[in-house]
Amino acid sequence: MSGFGAGDAFVAGMVDMLRAKDGGLDAGVPPTRETNGPTTFQQWCEEVLAPAVAAAPAAR
Repeated sequence: MSGFGAGDAFVAGMVDMLRAKDGGLDAGVPPTRETNGPTTFQQWCEEVLAPAVAAAPAAR
């Protein structure tokens, strides 16, 4: 990543994140009815994110 222009802090952060993921970060809580909500990520994107992005002023 540094070869493509990423700064040292960014590269170090990515390395730390990937090490944490390899160490089981995402395996902390198995999905169950109690830990998952009724809304899927796709539903949230369609119902919340897309309208918010469409309503936001254009970036300059």
